[in-house]
Amino acid sequence: MVRVLLLGAAALGVAVLIDRQFGSVFGDIKRYNRIRAMSNEPSVYREGFGALAGMLGTMARAQKGEDAALAPHGAPKDGSVIDVLREDFRRYATIRAM
Repeated sequence: MVRVLLLGAAALGVAVLIDRQFGSVFGDIKRYNRIRAMSNEPSVYREGFGALAGMLGTMARAQKGEDAALAPHGAPKDGSVIDVLREDFRRYATIRAM
């Protein structure tokens, strides 16, 4: 009985922690999307799904033996996704500092 109560309390604690983390992440994503909208860039979701589609396409081409070095469908034209996110973070920090 005590074991079940302890496991239940631990599960509840983990659920509350996960809920708070997702709540803060979704708030940040909303704010990030507003910043991207001001720059006339697509939302994070659209870019993420494009990158995912590009990765899946690259994997499919690699399995077929085709040239996998082609740029994936969702890849940014001027750099990698990490470079774009780094630039967006810098712009966000600049706006936040104002």
